Amino acid sequence: MSTLTLIDISGQQAQTSEFATSEKIQIIGWSGNQLVYVKIASGASGDNPDRHRLITYNYDNGESKEIAKSNYFNDVMLAGDNIYYAPSNALQKTKIVCYKVNAKGENNKILFEQEVWNIFRTDYNKIEFSVQNDWFELSMTDDRVLASSGPPPIQLTRIYIDS
Repeated sequence: MSTLTLIDISGQQAQTSEFATSEKIQIIGWSGNQLVYVKIASGASGDNPDRHRLITYNYDNGESKEIAKSNYFNDVMLAGDNIYYAPSNALQKTKIVCYKVNAKGENNKILFEQEVWNIFRTDYNKIEFSVQNDWFELSMTDDRVLASSGPPPIQLTRIYIDS
């Protein structure tokens, strides 16, 4: 089992607080006071359509909010104050699409109505994603999706830190 623990070192003595325990925890990133992560249900959960859970945790008030659940997420990425996530269609009864939601878990929006396999941030305001053998480009400024001529030359996500 993995445990997610925050350590507050601002006082004379460090304070620890455990707020998530699961079979596996994948940190997606921080957006302000929000920690975004995916936790995997413990135990024999391979056939569970809700096995992976996308969570946002508010450090200031200690509240966790489940944003989405799926048997598996094909990809999850944090860019600025927004989370882009693509659930897998494994064991799902509803149509699988690609979503955008803010780091507080509010304003969930469908970006693309097909199962997205990979998400790459290739520029400050641009995301590219794959759908089977096809590639699409998302403008982060207006959420417009256009077909791309092919995969990005480097299939790695760029990380930008605003200061």
